[in-house]
Amino acid sequence: MLGNIFICLSEYYYCGLLQKKLLFAAIGMIALLIILFVVMPALLCIDCGDFPPMQPTMEAQTAIKSIASKPATPYTSRNTVFGPNIESSINTRSIAEGSGGLVSLDMVCVSAGDFANDPVNWPDTSGNMSVVKYSGSSAKTVSFEAICDKGDFIFKGGANGSGPDDYFATYDPRLQIPGVDWKKCPCIASGSLEICCVIALKKV
Repeated sequence: MLGNIFICLSEYYYCGLLQKKLLFAAIGMIALLIILFVVMPALLCIDCGDFPPMQPTMEAQTAIKSIASKPATPYTSRNTVFGPNIESSINTRSIAEGSGGLVSLDMVCVSAGDFANDPVNWPDTSGNMSVVKYSGSSAKTVSFEAICDKGDFIFKGGANGSGPDDYFATYDPRLQIPGVDWKKCPCIASGSLEICCVIALKKV
């Protein structure tokens, strides 16, 4: 009788030890996976911006919400990533709808910016600065540059200018981009007293 009890207690003791060892092993494996797939990529990531980056549309919405009520205030976004398996385009409708009512569809323009001279990977599919689409085969890290002001003020080039380029030269030189014709933006127009927000992609 006592022998049977001793055997049972021994088995219980060793089973308990085994369970503890398995538990510690599982915890160690989870910790290792976190280090390999979360911590190490963040530490080793060079030129890939904030980790993890926001999706392009969300980043563009954040930009507009930050400056829509602050005319002539330049905004440089965090890095964001376009890609075939991530998000391959942004458009003015989605940006306006995510602005919390600060702007409407016709008060926003988007440009490929620094990538405007690369029609293969960044084709102009709209012609009126309403869509930026990436057709490359690999992920591309970029940032956004944005500014908002009255459409007429931008059109005239500010107080003493003669066109949009003069406006950007004064208020946000990062939006003076070769190959980008801001006059294609519908809300940059003579006589327009509504706020016009422009967003351009920048290389990082």
